[in-house]
Amino acid sequence: MSNRWFRFVVALLAISAAGAAGYRIFQQERRLSGDVTTTRAAEDAADAAIVAISELKAALHAYVAAGQGQPFWTARASMLTNSLRASIVEVDQAATAVGAPLTETLDLADRLGASEERARDHLRNGQALLAGEVIFTEARDLLDAMRVQIAGARDHLRLASGARITDIRREQTMLALGALGVLTLAVLLLVIPSRGSAPVAAELPDDISAPLEPVIAAPVVAIAQSLPLADAAALCTDLGRVVQTTEISALLARAADVLGASGVIVWMSSANRDELYPAAYAGYNDRMVARIGSIPRGASNLTAAAFRAGAARSSAGLGPSAAALAAPLLTPQGPVGVFSAELRDVAEVDATRLALATIFAAQLAMLLGSMAPAAEVAVASDLLPKEPDPVVETPPAQQAQA
Repeated sequence: MSNRWFRFVVALLAISAAGAAGYRIFQQERRLSGDVTTTRAAEDAADAAIVAISELKAALHAYVAAGQGQPFWTARASMLTNSLRASIVEVDQAATAVGAPLTETLDLADRLGASEERARDHLRNGQALLAGEVIFTEARDLLDAMRVQIAGARDHLRLASGARITDIRREQTMLALGALGVLTLAVLLLVIPSRGSAPVAAELPDDISAPLEPVIAAPVVAIAQSLPLADAAALCTDLGRVVQTTEISALLARAADVLGASGVIVWMSSANRDELYPAAYAGYNDRMVARIGSIPRGASNLTAAAFRAGAARSSAGLGPSAAALAAPLLTPQGPVGVFSAELRDVAEVDATRLALATIFAAQLAMLLGSMAPAAEVAVASDLLPKEPDPVVETPPAQQAQA
């Protein structure tokens, strides 16, 4: 599978997983809202039933109280009995769903209706004592038992609702974390591997009046080379011990010897990363480096291409131009400069030589990455010891490619 299709499939899977998790969370939120509404309605019905029990008990007591209008209180007791039964039925529907039905309470309500009817019959027959015995014993016990059962069902509903809310919130949290993990993995697979795969602009000739012909960077050819790896290791060790910038020039000269280069330059970027300035060099004199000057980020040469791409680049020798390589100085914030070298007696850059240049660039990035941009600390020649100007000057390949 091509890299393009792989990235598309990864992105599609990540978006699908996040969408599925979001839809599941939405469904659970709707379910939770419905459960909360149902539970609150059942609790309100339970509270209304408890209030109706208290009022019904008072109405039944008025049956046998002296001076009370019996027709009014019998009508009110009948109304309260119907209201109580309706509230119990509503609470029973919610309580049954959580395993606490009020079947027994409904039976007690039926028995209460029968007791209230017997009390009326006694009153119609003028048997007030018998009516009072029914009201103050049988009816009272039924009402108290109903109150206890309804209050217990209400508490059970509250506990069950709290448990459901906790479970749903926990599942929603797990879904959200899972979706975040999938998206993070997708970002790691899509963004980080593509960091060094940016296209490199074609090399353009210095003479802009000449016909423009694309110059393709020569591929790195794996040729067995006998390079002084021990010297390279010692150089990396010494780079890690640098205290003053004046020591860099001698170390760069050693790096040129290891790579078989006629000259090397360390370029540092400006504050806005739009230009590269020569900050340290070996094998070139000051006047030659001053003539090269700065390199714009968008320039069509090897150094700018390596800085833009954040990856090492090389070009083969062509005519009077020597083979060259450039390796970016990478930091967690991105490239801060480039290590470039012109190679002598080499037609093409081999993999070993390019790997060593990359290692030197990594060491220099650790050393110079925290320094201020070259544009803010003045010209690089002020930082390092000067070399005497030769009688004859030959500009490096970087000037020809700028």
